[in-house]
Amino acid sequence: MVRIAGALLLAGAGLWAGLERGRVQDRRVRALREWAEALDLWARELAYRLPTTAQLLSTLTQRGPAGPKQVFGQALAGLDGLGEQDFETIWQRALADGETDLPDQELELLKGLGTVLGSCGWEDQHSAVERVARQLERRGEALAQALVRERKPWGVLGLSAGCALAILLL
Repeated sequence: MVRIAGALLLAGAGLWAGLERGRVQDRRVRALREWAEALDLWARELAYRLPTTAQLLSTLTQRGPAGPKQVFGQALAGLDGLGEQDFETIWQRALADGETDLPDQELELLKGLGTVLGSCGWEDQHSAVERVARQLERRGEALAQALVRERKPWGVLGLSAGCALAILLL
């Protein structure tokens, strides 16, 4: 009886491990969509209001999606040291300190915005923000489609590995 319970626990643990990969990918898709939404808001603010960097970050902190709010808030707080540091350094530090749930490639796209923001004209900033938003959107959609295809195979693979381990140990 104990062996059967142990075998079921091992199979269940394998299934959980397989499905956990899908949950991690879900978080990444959600993060990519939130960042794309935040950058769309950023682009709209630049296009219609022409705010200062502080006003823009304040608006994004208040009205942006939940995930990126922390990064925008840290960047806003970092503006106090703007004379001692350039905005690129402040932005990159906010991205490094914030919890983004983004893969490294997408994080590099966001870090690249720091060179344009606050140092170029609003048209250059607007086009850079829109370009990165579209890239994040495309990557999020591709990841979501891959997740739909791969969720079941990962679950089956995890369950199979758990069953194989249970057989080996029985």
